[in-house]
Amino acid sequence: MNLRVTLPALLLFVTPMVGAGQDAAAGAAPSPGIVNRFGEPLQNARVIKFDGETFHVEHDGGVAAVPWAKMPELLRLGYTYDSSRAAVERERNEERAREAMDSALEAATAAEAAATPETTPAPAPLIVERDIRIGDLYYLSTIGGPPAMLRIRRISQTEITFSRDKFGSETVERKLGFNEPRTLLFSDGKGCDVYWVERVDSDRDRYSTTIQFEYAPGARSRPR
Repeated sequence: MNLRVTLPALLLFVTPMVGAGQDAAAGAAPSPGIVNRFGEPLQNARVIKFDGETFHVEHDGGVAAVPWAKMPELLRLGYTYDSSRAAVERERNEERAREAMDSALEAATAAEAAATPETTPAPAPLIVERDIRIGDLYYLSTIGGPPAMLRIRRISQTEITFSRDKFGSETVERKLGFNEPRTLLFSDGKGCDVYWVERVDSDRDRYSTTIQFEYAPGARSRPR
């Protein structure tokens, strides 16, 4: 049997189908878009976290925080607004931030301590103290002092007279003050200073006095 379909009949058959597809497309609702808190649209956005008040949305530009009110109503389906949950989440985030800050501070302090070289305290001088008799001649090396001689000849309220040999005489101004002031008599030129020290002691006689030998750490005359 021969089937003949004329062009007008074919057009009558196809035209209603095309019209029906267009009507369906026109009636479909567009997908709601997500915008950030400034109203800017987010491209390829998807929700990765919800804390009860705010949606955390990943998009082409990174991650944005979108408040509940800014999220399209259709996309809020399945989520429940919960301010108490949001408060707990904020407290947790603040605690994490504090812990991170404390850890960073500890790390910075440790790095600074590691980068700062330890300071070695300067060596203290060696001080040797001896009581001697006024008017007697002493070879100081025999009593812990440098290789020199000393005789305290006279001590007044303002001056001290002494000699460094059998016949010489030198006078220095006496240092006055509290806490047993010292008066420098001489330096041996090799790192040792010889001092007269004021001592207030009612039990010793007026011919007894005190001297000190102060050796610098690198003094060549320092006793071995």
